[in-house]
Amino acid sequence: MATTKTNAVIRHLCLTALSRDGADRADAELLESFINQHDEAAFADLVRRHGPMVLGVCHRVVRNHHDAEDAFQATFLVLARKAASVRPRQMVAGWLHGVAYRTALKVRAAAAKRHVRETQVAEMPEPEAARPSQWPDLQPLLDQELRGLPENYRLPILLCDLEGKTILEATRQLGWPQGTLAGRLTRGRKLLAARLANRGVALSAGTLAAIVTQTATSAGVPTPLMLNTVKAATLIAAGQATAAGVVPAAVAAVTDGVITSMMLTKLKAAAVLLVLGTAAVGSGLLVRHTVAAPQGSGDAGGKPPATREADKPAKSPDEAKLQGEWSTENGGENARLVFGPNNSLRRIWESRPSEPKDVGMYLVDWSKTPYHIDVKWGNEPVWQTIMEFTDNGKLRIADGDDQTRPKAFGVDDVVFTKIERLPPGSRQAAADAEKTLATADFYRRAGKYGSAYFYYELVQYRYPEGDYAKRAKQGSEGVLKHRVSRKDGSIGWEEPEQHREPPPPPKMLPDKAVSQEIQELRQQVKDLEKRLAALEAQKK
Repeated sequence: MATTKTNAVIRHLCLTALSRDGADRADAELLESFINQHDEAAFADLVRRHGPMVLGVCHRVVRNHHDAEDAFQATFLVLARKAASVRPRQMVAGWLHGVAYRTALKVRAAAAKRHVRETQVAEMPEPEAARPSQWPDLQPLLDQELRGLPENYRLPILLCDLEGKTILEATRQLGWPQGTLAGRLTRGRKLLAARLANRGVALSAGTLAAIVTQTATSAGVPTPLMLNTVKAATLIAAGQATAAGVVPAAVAAVTDGVITSMMLTKLKAAAVLLVLGTAAVGSGLLVRHTVAAPQGSGDAGGKPPATREADKPAKSPDEAKLQGEWSTENGGENARLVFGPNNSLRRIWESRPSEPKDVGMYLVDWSKTPYHIDVKWGNEPVWQTIMEFTDNGKLRIADGDDQTRPKAFGVDDVVFTKIERLPPGSRQAAADAEKTLATADFYRRAGKYGSAYFYYELVQYRYPEGDYAKRAKQGSEGVLKHRVSRKDGSIGWEEPEQHREPPPPPKMLPDKAVSQEIQELRQQVKDLEKRLAALEAQKK
């Protein structure tokens, strides 16, 4: 027994020493090191860095000390087995929060079936520090409403409020500009406060942040729990899947259950994608069939055959309204959605270059109220959302937690404004093209390549033919030279300060003028030396 404890202490000291070397490494770098090298110290850093947040989620959901520790360990074992699926790599905190919440729900459900919480195990003890009076109302809702926030707003709250990081530390983790992160943190706190107010917990954004920070960062992860978790994860990464003797049977069962549910979610996404693809192909076949049908086909009387109502595709007066370009701001940056023919969909961001995953498909069920719209981007899961057209002609879209379709609209829904397409060849179209190109050129000269690329892309979409498209294509090709690949594999733009124009070389004076300037400088030096000597003499 003494030897086992001694080994545990030595192991803890070694991991602590190694973690100091990785203190400045970003999450993405640590995760890559664990994936490629099974680096135990890197995984220990991730557990130490995000463990308090994960344990806090588990405590808030299950409200039992032992069950919370089981959920904590299962969450990080899921990470050990599914680390390669975390993309982008720097989003580890958000990924862990989602998995921890899902895992804790499974643990709570299992405990309820066994009636453990009511009959055999006492409630989790409260920390010694006094809890704010609003905490009992906030505790059961916090993580549920956090999961409903868009990722751009959820991540700053997780890092700064639940993990206690400074804004500077959070920017290093996410690779965002400091001002962007601070703005999204403020906006995210307001959205979270509004969502909680809808659930009956009325707090200002500042009060909410103070309560969450005080309660979430008040306790750390017990050392034995962290060591056992890291050891089990390392064994799993090395191919010892069961980690016999290290992982309790209950934890292993929960881990398998969570991974199975994640696989079912992917299968569901693939099924919806198949439906989307079939709908797109079917619409093309329907068009070809209609065009190929002879004008005079029908019965002997020359009348066209009767069409059954069931054979007619479901239509809506809003179907044509959806087609075209829609504008919004997402996290303080411009974004566009373009709904095209045959269920095609495209998005254009100001923050990064367009990628294959920015081209997708959509499918709308016009028979539902509000309309149901399923969206698929590249290899991302299918987003099951609802949408409506507001009284002032805007498009409102709401997405739910974990790709689950929401039942109603909320305060954090995205609202789009329709950009009407000008008639090709008209004076208005020419003026718009010139103005948009001038805007793109301005941002390019200022070194804001993301904004420049955004406007060049808009010109190519709006005016695909003619001189404007050529000029925009040349501009976007020039801007793409300033793309950068980050350590986590994502793509972004060079910062403006990295590519400022070098200052012009100083103008050389004629030789005579140079000689005179040198003489004047020498005389000034002599005068200063005399003055300095006089001051020193006065001191003596």
